[in-house]
Parts: sequence; C-alpha cells; structure tokens
Amino acid sequence: MPKPLNSQSQELIASLFTYFTQERDNGGPFLPLNCVRERVAAALNINVCTVTKISQKVKNNIVFDSPKRKRPHAKRVTNQDHLDIGSIRNQIYEMYESKETVNLGSILKELRNRQLFEGCRSSLCTLLRDIGFKFCKSNPQRGLMELPEIAFKRIQFLKAYHQIKKESLFNFVYLDETCIFQNGTLGRPWQDSAKKGVKTIKVDGKRYIILHAGNRNGFIPGAELVFSSNGDCHGEMYQNIFLVWFENQLLKNLEEPSVIVMDNAPYHSTPVEKIPTSESSKSAIKAWLAKHNLRFENTMLKSELFQIVIRNRPEKRFAVDQMAELYGHRVLHLPPYHRLFNPNELIWGVAKNYYNRNTGQGCTIKNYLDKWKEALSTITPLDWMNSIRYTEEEIEKWWNREQLFDKLGINNLVVDSDSDSDSESDSD
Repeated sequence: MPKPLNSQSQELIASLFTYFTQERDNGGPFLPLNCVRERVAAALNINVCTVTKISQKVKNNIVFDSPKRKRPHAKRVTNQDHLDIGSIRNQIYEMYESKETVNLGSILKELRNRQLFEGCRSSLCTLLRDIGFKFCKSNPQRGLMELPEIAFKRIQFLKAYHQIKKESLFNFVYLDETCIFQNGTLGRPWQDSAKKGVKTIKVDGKRYIILHAGNRNGFIPGAELVFSSNGDCHGEMYQNIFLVWFENQLLKNLEEPSVIVMDNAPYHSTPVEKIPTSESSKSAIKAWLAKHNLRFENTMLKSELFQIVIRNRPEKRFAVDQMAELYGHRVLHLPPYHRLFNPNELIWGVAKNYYNRNTGQGCTIKNYLDKWKEALSTITPLDWMNSIRYTEEEIEKWWNREQLFDKLGINNLVVDSDSDSDSESDSD
C-alpha cells in the first residue's frame, strides 16, 4: 500500500494540476519546451535555483535525503517554567542594594543558599541571558548587563501603576494563563530510598490550558476558559481564541471600571494596525502612506519611502487596549520577565497544589475538569487579598529601589563575569 503523502507533497501535486490545466486552457505551454527548469519551477511554484540544485543531484546520482529535524533540547536546569525568575532577579538587585560583590560566582552562591537555582556557573549565565541580560557592548569580557529596554519598561509599569493607584478610579484585575495535566504534576521527581538512583515520576497525561482572571473579590464569575492542548500553553493560545474570550467572558463580566494587568504574550500584543518595517514591500509601504494621507512621489526609492514612515510612525496600539477602552476599562502590560508583579502566579500555585494532591490516573476527563473546578473553589477572597497585598509590596519595593538607584547614579545593572574563589564546574 502506498505511503500517505504529507501536506507539502499534496500542495506540489495541486500546483502541477493547476498549471497543466491552465496550459490546456491556453492551448499550449506558457514557456518554450526547451526551458525545462523554468517550466518545472513555474509548475511547482518554487524557485528556479531549487530546481537547479535538485537537477544536479539527479545528474550525479546523489541519493535524496530529508533535512534533519532540530529536536528541542530539554533545559533541565534553566527552564523558566520551573524557576522563580522574580526571586532570582530580586536577589541580584538586593545584592546591589547591599553593595555586595555582584558576579556570577557570588550570585550562584546566594541562589543556591536560598534554593532558587541548582545549576552551575555557565547555566546561570545562560539563564540570565534568557531573562533579559546581555554582554556589555563596551567590554564583553566584563559581564552581563540588564537590557536597557527591560529596565525602561519596568519603570514605565511602576510609574503607571502608582499613578492609577493614586487616582483610585479603577479596580485592578489580574489576568493570566497556565497549564495543568490530567494526572497532575510533581514539582520534581524524587528518588526511591530503597533503590538509589531510581526515580519515581508521576505520569502527567493530557494537558489543558487554563485562562482566568481575578481581583480582590476573587475570580471573575464566568471568566474561566479551559481547553485541551498538544503543546505549551503560550504556543497554543491563539489570538482569535484569546480576543473572543477577552471580550465575551472578561470585559462583559466586569461590573466596575477596571485596569486589567497582563503580560506581553504575543496574543496579548496584537497591534491594531500593522505598521510597515524595513522588511515590508515597497507596495505595502506606499499603501500605508496613502492610507494615512502622507505625501510621497512615485519615483521615490523604498528607503526614501520608509523614512517617511519612520517620521510619521504612530504609537503602537494593541487590540486588547482598544477593546478594553470600548467597555470603559484599561490595560496595563507587565514588563518582560516580571511575573512577580502578577498575583495570579501565587493563586495558580495554591490551586495546582490542591489539584495535584487530589487527582491521578484512572479518572475520566470530566473527573479531571471537575477536580480542577474544585481546586479553584478552594481559593477564597482572602487568598486573593493576601496575594495582591504581597504583589503590591513587591511593586513598592521595586519602585523604591529604582528611585534609590537613580540617586546613586546606577543606570545599568551589570553582573561581572569575574570568577571568585569558589571554583565551579561548567557542566550540569
């Protein structure tokens, strides 16, 4: 029995069928018969260079092979989903405030003492790059520096948050996504004391994506969304799913003017209007300029047209911001890598602990979802108030820290790469 064709092969066959049908209706070939490579490229809707490369393989009797797939490497130590990134960043800043030596070695020692990180020095360096640090441009050998745009967005968030609190015109609503597994998840595998080295691991099973929001009074009624997933929660929260939920299940269920706090996931940051970039086609740039009644000459080159875009580029607006304003609400986006400013992180932890303790194999899908609803029902308004109070204390601490650093003239946080006396292995 022939092997089923994948979608790409089916598309190539469809292109051939369409091309040959059009040639039939034309009463003859579009290109001369001696233009073999050009005809193949046109029929398959691919580049002539690709046809040339393959034809050379045919002439040289080279066996065709499929490109090797890049399999994602599991980050055993630096996986952000399993780490308290907020506490790690906070620890670095606390060391700066205390005027301690701040380098990879000293940070690693403190993080290990507080059981926040178990990797080696090189893994810590990788993690810091993943959460917004980069090598200093002026002296890459010195160490890692927090990206200025991340610090800038943090300050913007802190100032906006304090201004909103001062006005007292809006209630804060906190939005977030998470994932659960039908069989629950252990925080980390544990070793059986009877057999050293044998790990007992709870089988996770099917994954579900959870989307919800809450405030001081608890979860917003009717705002929960649960659906099954085949991958990670952020990869499968499609824009249209989120926007439909955002309007129908959140905005329409908010009884008072609210500021909705959310992170910067791609589906939270869908622009209202796509502004041309340097990669946009010349025709797309012209269309955008004409739409905004901006004068240009048809004889202008693409670089000249793009300069007009740069001079008149409006402030970026997101679909969620516009939608929220229509209902009398506002959106406040968290700075990147600052989940500690969202109390949902603490709420999810409480709910998941209950769910993981009370679920397991042998249950139906309905049982799993009922158990999750039961876990959410254990979260009281007091839990929300305590979580929000803790978050507000963190925000206040960071705001005071930013003002202190400004007075001290500390513009960029730098983690020196100089090693200390504590020699560390470079492998996990």
